[in-house]
Amino acid sequence: KAAGGGLAARLGALPALAEPSGPVRGSRGGRLAVPGATPATRALGRAAMAMDAAEIQRIVTGALREHGVERAWQELLAPVLIGIGERHAATGAIIEVEHLLSGCVLGALAGEIALAPPPVTHRPVLLACAPEEQHSLPVHALGAALAREGAAVRVLGARVPYPSLAEAVRGLGPAAVFVWSSMPETGDAAPLGDLPRTRPAARLLLGGPGWIGDPPEGAVRVHSLPRALAEIRAVLAL
Repeated sequence: KAAGGGLAARLGALPALAEPSGPVRGSRGGRLAVPGATPATRALGRAAMAMDAAEIQRIVTGALREHGVERAWQELLAPVLIGIGERHAATGAIIEVEHLLSGCVLGALAGEIALAPPPVTHRPVLLACAPEEQHSLPVHALGAALAREGAAVRVLGARVPYPSLAEAVRGLGPAAVFVWSSMPETGDAAPLGDLPRTRPAARLLLGGPGWIGDPPEGAVRVHSLPRALAEIRAVLAL
């Protein structure tokens, strides 16, 4: 499962997009309240509710190409994912819509990484979800945005055990490590203090609303896609 509820979209949900506005009616019936509704979010919401995979892919791919990953995530993908997640949380329905849209978005973001120019950075950025964290779309969005800017990225995806993350840190010597948690059940930050030390030291970033307790010394909490990008750009001097 790549996304669930509004939590999967919060890495990049702008404050202006926090309130539902403008219901979208799908051809399969029902209404979808899309935060900060625009013509683009309405179109994607209708395609998702109709389970029209080809139209979803066309809209998502076009937005990524025309506006870039950051803006497409902020203004299109996150609002629709939030709307679908909130509808599912309220009714228990449309999980099939959520899964289809998440799969299409994941494929489009993977394509952005695959088509990115050769990286201009030497040390990669390591991106992973916390153990048992399944909501991986924000990690892939961050990876796609960085790759398109010339960063070397390694996206490990969902449910990465901390011993496996530690091995990746040892093997890659990354410039930055980003770990995502969307809920307290996956947000124990204490084990991250045991990640291997590298020289130069890797910048540790904790993304998402799930983290509990004090972060390890030197770690930075980030609550949006722009903030995560800004922190990593500074480390990489992009």
